[in-house]
Amino acid sequence: MPGRYGGAGLSSIVNIERNLVYVFREFARILPGAEVHESDELFWVLTPIRIALFNSLFAARLDPSSADAAIETVKAGALAMGVPLLWWVLPDDRPADLGRRLTAAGFRHVDASPCMSLDLGSALVEVGGLGDGGITIATIANEADARVWSDVLGVASGLPQAFSDAYVPFAVEVAQNPSGPLRNYGLWLDGDLVATSSLALNDGVAGIYNVATLPHARRKGFATVLTAQAIRDGRELGASVAILQSSKAGFGVYRSLGFEQVGELHQFTWPA
Repeated sequence: MPGRYGGAGLSSIVNIERNLVYVFREFARILPGAEVHESDELFWVLTPIRIALFNSLFAARLDPSSADAAIETVKAGALAMGVPLLWWVLPDDRPADLGRRLTAAGFRHVDASPCMSLDLGSALVEVGGLGDGGITIATIANEADARVWSDVLGVASGLPQAFSDAYVPFAVEVAQNPSGPLRNYGLWLDGDLVATSSLALNDGVAGIYNVATLPHARRKGFATVLTAQAIRDGRELGASVAILQSSKAGFGVYRSLGFEQVGELHQFTWPA
């Protein structure tokens, strides 16, 4: 977005924001019927999918005098398409009372999660072996695995089948270039895919996403190993920093890998 970001010395929060924008821009590029609205004031994506995550807004730099009108404009666009919204609010967003304004406009606060960052110029934490001969870790590199991966991600994240179905085109596209800046990783246990993670490399920042494990395979260290794989690949591709947004359950895992909390991400949905 012209004029939004400077060159050197970007803050950890800006790195997180910019990586999110990159991921959603790429997703919208692939998904039929998606619309991208991008300016110095706001970035938002609308799709035909009736799941809030696929209709997300980021990077608000709204003037206080026009912020309420901008919120109503976004709501009108979503209403015309018949889809819900998910507004992501980071510490650098403006106006400073954006969360209060969203609540007043009918949005509901649904989540607050730690934003975390890791300096890849330092030595990485060594992750021990899993001690199980039935384990395989690989980058998703074909359509069949991409479809299974999408299903596992949805189930492991507690999301509806409609989420997995909607994610398939993006996962398949990413699988066609398994050595590219966007990568999905899978962990197989005795031949079954049970855990996922993703890497999104953009402008020297390695974004870690989609770290999820099926319930029966949890507490075995799989999330740690898959996160570490994405971190290593990101550094090999030239990233100087890794970023992610953590769930409460995953916070300890990421801290053990050296991540530090740099802020908090709040999410608001509409309709409430």
